[in-house]
Amino acid sequence: MTSFRELGLSEKFEPFFLEQGFRNPSDVQKAAIPKMIVGDSVVVLAQTGTGKTLSYALPIVEVLRRHEVKFGSEAKGGHPMALVLLPTRELVEQVAGVFQTICHHVRLRVKMATGGMAPERLKQVRKEPSDILVATPSKAKELFDAGHIQFDRLKIVVFDEADTLLEMGFAEDILSLESAFRLKKVQVGFYTATMPLKMEKLIEDKFEPYYPQTIKMPGAHRFVKRITSTNVPLEEGQKLRMLVMMMNRAPTGRGIIFVTRKEDAQSVFESLTKDCPRLKKAQLHGDMAAEDRRKNYRNMEEGKVQALVATDLAARGMDFKDIAWVINFDLPKTTDFFLHRCGRTGRMGAGGHVINFVSPRDRIMVAKINAAVMANTEIKIDSIPELRFRSRRTVEKELTPEEKERMAKAKIGAAKRGKGRLVSKLEKEDWAKERNFVWKKIRAKKAIGRNRSK
Repeated sequence: MTSFRELGLSEKFEPFFLEQGFRNPSDVQKAAIPKMIVGDSVVVLAQTGTGKTLSYALPIVEVLRRHEVKFGSEAKGGHPMALVLLPTRELVEQVAGVFQTICHHVRLRVKMATGGMAPERLKQVRKEPSDILVATPSKAKELFDAGHIQFDRLKIVVFDEADTLLEMGFAEDILSLESAFRLKKVQVGFYTATMPLKMEKLIEDKFEPYYPQTIKMPGAHRFVKRITSTNVPLEEGQKLRMLVMMMNRAPTGRGIIFVTRKEDAQSVFESLTKDCPRLKKAQLHGDMAAEDRRKNYRNMEEGKVQALVATDLAARGMDFKDIAWVINFDLPKTTDFFLHRCGRTGRMGAGGHVINFVSPRDRIMVAKINAAVMANTEIKIDSIPELRFRSRRTVEKELTPEEKERMAKAKIGAAKRGKGRLVSKLEKEDWAKERNFVWKKIRAKKAIGRNRSK
């Protein structure tokens, strides 16, 4: 069994490993750490939840620690030796926190820079000595253009969640920054779970002079093996009521509810607040104030939240512990987003469950996801049987003659009251069966896992 020391890391990291409970490196760490330490540029393709962050954070700190031992401390304000770029503020804060925890043991200095930060904190980036800067590409470019940071000491640049950086439109900022450090003999690292064609082309066209070595781990482009999935076929208007029923059924463990649009995140959260008063919940989306997003993210990270309602902003790289389930309230617009959403559960080999609310309009997206992942993963969204969608017309077709007679009588009364009570009751009974089936399936999977571990 390979140890962290055998990868070239100093004994200085031992207190960190003890604090965090790390005994042995993961496969991606075994593959990437030695190459990063010796100065190789890399493109690391690995599935979500395998320890990618430490696979670059540890060698960065080791390289800078060795430099400081050899040449003494040269830290200056606005002159970082390592630059780590991520797509969102939350990811910047998360990764900066990882670096700070590691650097506490080796006396290196970490700063971060994102949009929405107070001017006083940005001044610290310019004035206070630092070795590592963690930032979004747009903020790093803004600071560089203003002369607040310089790349004369820069040794390592890492693009984490690299596929998302391109999807979110950071390509121009990345190229601008690359032109600024092109002649500095910088080591480059790309870390990603997927390799879109535009990313492959960018690396080939603009980063070929860095001679990056590709490290593709088994399972890249796919889910962690121990994740299972369940489809819940519903009409579009039935999703919210099903979600409320499931959340009131005492869900097993903590989870994330993904929606596609920011306004839907708000409305779903408000419905859960009204109809699920006992549920500890929070929301995370782009229309929230930066401070509210940080607070909710911190509460989720600390285990104070049982259900997080989020857009795809939260799907990329966020590492919440003990996420037992993910509910796709809406299917995402791309297969890559589906992959990253599902990657929030089943982290580091733990079991996880994905629940998909699937409506008739999702058939095309389901076909795309099935086609994209069937050959590369052990789980997929199952095909959706036509008759599983219980619309009002479908319910009426399935009634017995006696029930149809009751239906006819009920419709007369319902018309007077303006409510279709009989159909509503039948639908609720059907949903209750589906809801109970889903949670029982998750509990059964957990029980099997516990028995195996014994």
